[in-house]
Amino acid sequence: MDRDLVVGTALASMYSKLGRAEELLEIFTEIKQPSVISWTAIVAAYAQNGRVEEATLLFHLMKLDGSSPDTLTFTTILSLYSHAGLLEDGCHCFGSISRDHFLAPAPQHYNCVIDLLGRAGRIEDAEGFVRGMPCATSAPAWTALLSACKTQGDVDRGKRIDGVHRPDL
Repeated sequence: MDRDLVVGTALASMYSKLGRAEELLEIFTEIKQPSVISWTAIVAAYAQNGRVEEATLLFHLMKLDGSSPDTLTFTTILSLYSHAGLLEDGCHCFGSISRDHFLAPAPQHYNCVIDLLGRAGRIEDAEGFVRGMPCATSAPAWTALLSACKTQGDVDRGKRIDGVHRPDL
């Protein structure tokens, strides 16, 4: 691996943790051939600092640059969309994982979509999504759904889900 790439990515991570986006972008632009790791680091940095538009733009620039997003990249951007309330963008992104990037969505991607639907008040859709998951449902999936029930005040659904799935948790 190119030393400049490793050093640049490490510096980008440091500036990200410090919330210093301008320095982060300056370091990133000096990396000659950013890897998926570098791209994901800068997208995550902007996402973690609440800079939704910049993170989304960088995600699209990453793809235009020819870097293919990986599992972590998709988890980062789906989480961003969920926390920002970008339902349509999140659903489109989730669909693109397999459709455009020929990857199988990972359990954490499903969890992000459950959270996204729940935050948007689409509890019934979130429950249907959990029940239709092709992979085994996990405690985090049910927890995300229960959290959405609590946030949206759907006590009856939450009790029903908790009663049925408590042994699995």
